[in-house]
Amino acid sequence: MRGNTDGGAFGATLPIRDVVGLGPASDAPFACIVHDIEDLDLDPVAAGVRVVVYGHSHRPAADVRGGVLFFNPGAAGHRRFQLPVTVGQLVVDAEGTITWRIVDLGVP
Repeated sequence: MRGNTDGGAFGATLPIRDVVGLGPASDAPFACIVHDIEDLDLDPVAAGVRVVVYGHSHRPAADVRGGVLFFNPGAAGHRRFQLPVTVGQLVVDAEGTITWRIVDLGVP
């Protein structure tokens, strides 16, 4: 996905968002990935998306809206804005149940 610092010719080749499938039904929408949630230009419920993964703010978060999980794993790069350095994990079981966690990497 194109981030806010991906400019020039290279940045122009990257999509603003993408919708991806998962598993045997990989042609069906499962997750929408977008750098900045403000750039989300579709209704995830209407599109059949189960998870929206986003970033930009570097602030880890997870909440369910209209049955869709909105998940920001935070940022695993150098620490910024006094926020924790984190990664996220999404697990989808055989029944399609999604569990998530945010892991604080403990970087001072």
